[in-house]
Amino acid sequence: IEQALVEDEWAWVFLVVGENATQNLTIARENGISTYNPRNAITIYYNQARNELASGKILPIAQQIAQQSSQQASVQTLEQYLTQQSGNATAMANLATAPQTAGNAFGITTVDFRPFDQAVASAVVLVGLIYLTLLAFIQTMANFGARPIMEKYLKLSSYIGMRILVPLCLYVVIALLFTMLNLPWDVHFDAHFSNTAKGFFCTYALFLVGMSALGLATEVIITVVGPKFMPYALVALIIANVSVAAVPPDLQVWFFKYYPAMVYYHINRGIRCIIFNTKNELGLNFGVCLAWVVFSVCTLSG
Repeated sequence: IEQALVEDEWAWVFLVVGENATQNLTIARENGISTYNPRNAITIYYNQARNELASGKILPIAQQIAQQSSQQASVQTLEQYLTQQSGNATAMANLATAPQTAGNAFGITTVDFRPFDQAVASAVVLVGLIYLTLLAFIQTMANFGARPIMEKYLKLSSYIGMRILVPLCLYVVIALLFTMLNLPWDVHFDAHFSNTAKGFFCTYALFLVGMSALGLATEVIITVVGPKFMPYALVALIIANVSVAAVPPDLQVWFFKYYPAMVYYHINRGIRCIIFNTKNELGLNFGVCLAWVVFSVCTLSG
């Protein structure tokens, strides 16, 4: 079940009825087993860290369905038992010995394989990505304002190199500082790698390639639309990315099927893997971000 929920992501919730649940209840009633635990009858398994917003919507629905079904089954089995054992004083005495078998005899237990136990991570996996984009945008606008001073002294190849290398050098420093902001808030990076240092530097690398992808994309956009329309393009870029990172595409309409190409989506998935040990797609996450970098570099140099 854990493999199916965490690594394979076959479903958001699994509702599992315990083996021989009805038979165990009947035996407990007939023999007055006071140690009978109703909560062993039904178990709901889920993976909150996959997306806490989705889990918050889906889990209550599953719990409601399980609760209604368990109550109905409890009433039906109790009616059958009382009908079969009517007039049997021993059976009634045994039932009184195990009163939990007469009430809600089928209880519910919830098991969260990957709890979202670091609330501060909400800033890392979504809101922080907007700030990351804004920092890259500021660098783009600053570079755009500074280039006219130098471009008349540069050859075309040097000018193109400056447009690509200067932002990348800045991203190396900014991404490191951005990642270090998580340390005072006690974000743990050891869930997947079991080593804080490895997790931290993998997070830094993911932020770096993500910022490079977003920043160089704004370099391309400003070349196409100019500085006057750049704020509108920035808003469109952020909205397109946030739309598929905040709520899982599985729960959205067909329009958002473009999510595999979005940088936010892959940074979000990668960070969740590092911090909460969710599904490991780090190779894909890095690959998509690097593909954006290569595309932007080719566009700028072409």
